[in-house]
Amino acid sequence: MIKAKTLINKYVNEIGSKLINHEYWVGMTKEQLLDCKGEPTKVETQALKTKTKHIYIYGNKSSGDYFVIEDYVVTKLVDR
Repeated sequence: MIKAKTLINKYVNEIGSKLINHEYWVGMTKEQLLDCKGEPTKVETQALKTKTKHIYIYGNKSSGDYFVIEDYVVTKLVDR
């Protein structure tokens, strides 16, 4: 994960502060998620007719956090 000062400089104070405090939200970018949580334990891909979904899993899917990413943006999150 990136250091606090680097996050503040990269994203502006408000977003950088959220990432430092490990806050997640629908609409955050894939890059912001990776800067906040690091690399996921596992990535699952679902190819649909019109789009591809990537599911970033931290821990395991039944008890860990997971994030659905479409077009490089978090569209759903489950924070356990």
